[in-house]
Amino acid sequence: MDVVFALGAVEVVAYTGTAAASTTTNNNRGNTVRVYATTDCHITTDGTTATTSKSPSTAGVPEYLYRPAGALFSVIRSSADGNLFITELSV
Repeated sequence: MDVVFALGAVEVVAYTGTAAASTTTNNNRGNTVRVYATTDCHITTDGTTATTSKSPSTAGVPEYLYRPAGALFSVIRSSADGNLFITELSV
């Protein structure tokens, strides 16, 4: 069974060789988001600071992730600066 999501608010986080954090929380409830990176990067979804040893994300490949209540994303580049698009999803 396919699940269809409605696209909601989008936050863009610019990242470099220094970890950057999102600024928008999810109103203290867990939810699913779509993330899309413009360059290879490493991300966290639990509010911890991203490092290059954290989960990698491949440029140009959307990922669907669960974001815990109140958590912020953190992102750092693999080799080139880029942008991480975080899109709220609802069923």
